[in-house]
Amino acid sequence: MNQDTDMQKTHSTLSFPWNNNSMVKKIYQEKNYKIIHTKAKNKNAIIFFSGNGLYFPNEEKIFSETIIEKNRYEWENISDNKKIKNKYSLIIFVRDIYKQWYLNGINSELDTQEKVIEELKKITKGYKVTTCGNSAGGYMATLVGISINAENIFSFSGQFDLNSQKYKDSIIEENLNALKNKYYSLTENIKTAKSNIFFFYPGLCEQDINQHNIIKGFNIFSFSFDTETHGQSCESSCYCYLLTCEADYLKKLFLKYKNQNIDKKEFSKTIYKKFSLWKYFKLNCKNILKLKRTKL
Repeated sequence: MNQDTDMQKTHSTLSFPWNNNSMVKKIYQEKNYKIIHTKAKNKNAIIFFSGNGLYFPNEEKIFSETIIEKNRYEWENISDNKKIKNKYSLIIFVRDIYKQWYLNGINSELDTQEKVIEELKKITKGYKVTTCGNSAGGYMATLVGISINAENIFSFSGQFDLNSQKYKDSIIEENLNALKNKYYSLTENIKTAKSNIFFFYPGLCEQDINQHNIIKGFNIFSFSFDTETHGQSCESSCYCYLLTCEADYLKKLFLKYKNQNIDKKEFSKTIYKKFSLWKYFKLNCKNILKLKRTKL
């Protein structure tokens, strides 16, 4: 076995997030955010925050393939939709390669949550901002969105409080201190928020239910879905419509589905009927064909 292989084996046995891993440290020296200017003639911006599903499992090989070779950010596929590009002239992707709820920021210069907030505030000055993220990305979308007075915040299975043991077990020990845990709970931030906060979550998933219970009674528009897997709520085909429609429409949807676990297909049908009659027609055709096959 050669020296390089020995080194890889040693690194792979270190506890994640490999604080002493030279490969991860090297990427931490890079920007870890990406900016795209579309041809849209407006001053709308959207910031997509990657979550802890950025790469998995937590192995050096996977990290290398996903982050170094592919330079992956979550939400890139969604952002490539024409509706997103027509709505937003500025698209920003942000990631936390250590998968630590951005407690160490995103790079060696922007190494705190506050510095990330200030940088994004500068970049989006003069824009109407929307923030979006899933799980840990939803947590950061909420924190940043409130901090920079984003117009709309979309949190899909995002956390509002990291103080439960489940999250503390995933946070490296050096982050469990007074300086790093300033934003473990976002409840005080939410109380004074001027943004529209839309929260989509699986209503049968214990950790998401717990997070929803934390913000019950707050001015948050919550959509609970009849699913049990963390990070999964509405169908991904709906994202481009949700992220580009008017907030007033989403508030009406909130009243329609309030206090119930929403069926994903039913929700898609409602969205398609409003924004894409072709997709609505196709979905109904599929349902009719299924019904006929069942009868046969």
